[in-house]
Amino acid sequence: DISDRKRAEQELRESESLLKRTGGIARVGGWKLDISTMEMSWTEETYNIHEVPLDVKPSLDNAMNFFHEEDRPALKQALHRAVELGIPFDLELRFITATGKFLWTKTICQPQMVNGEVNKLLGVFQDVTKRKLAEEALKESERRLRSLGDNLPAANCSSYG
Repeated sequence: DISDRKRAEQELRESESLLKRTGGIARVGGWKLDISTMEMSWTEETYNIHEVPLDVKPSLDNAMNFFHEEDRPALKQALHRAVELGIPFDLELRFITATGKFLWTKTICQPQMVNGEVNKLLGVFQDVTKRKLAEEALKESERRLRSLGDNLPAANCSSYG
């Protein structure tokens, strides 16, 4: 029956739309690296976070260059361990978009194994800048409060009683 197929297609479109909208709200996308070809694939939100057009074909080297220079060694080591040993990773790294905007990103990787060997890396990529900035502001506020408390004269409680 064609009406069942049309209903299933409509449900699939609605599900894809929901996934796309929630990914945009959460600023989270996905990525995949095929180990045999070293070909990368990104979801639309991953492109949006990178601030690159959807027709750009990402390479691993190109993707690595978006990360802050000081954070690349940790990411390279994590990728190496994922490919060679099948070890997943979850990192928060500094990131510079194609337009030069500074972000904090969370990159999660789950190796996919076939016959005991890693054939793909599947991952999540999220802009966590707002949370990181809030954490930094909280730490700064706590530091100022501690400094203020350390510099207050000590109360002499024995004279009040």
